[in-house]
Amino acid sequence: MNLKKLENKIVNILADKLSTSVKLQSICNKLKHDISYYDWVGFYFKNGSKNELKLGPFAGEATEHTLIPFGKGICGQVAVSNENFVVQDVTAQDNYISRPLHNHLFLFSVLFSFFQFKFYDFF
Repeated sequence: MNLKKLENKIVNILADKLSTSVKLQSICNKLKHDISYYDWVGFYFKNGSKNELKLGPFAGEATEHTLIPFGKGICGQVAVSNENFVVQDVTAQDNYISRPLHNHLFLFSVLFSFFQFKFYDFF
């Protein structure tokens, strides 16, 4: 996997004149397809004024976790801390909300802007 090429593909998706939801879905599909050890890729966003995350575009198996309260699970923890969190094995985390997994590597990132971080820093 060439991370620079993958980064360029993501940047090209973002530059397209498509809706935000289509761009995000395309990014999920691209990451799931191009990174063999990712079995699920998705975005969670703050749900309006509520202190919870709502599942947005994703690629992979459907999940029952469409709403996650702030502080619950790893995604909810990241929402509270506003800090990126790379987890090698989510099952080893006390705050993990279980779901069927084939892969235990997850990336949780607070995204204020798609260009706030270097894409390849997380792989």
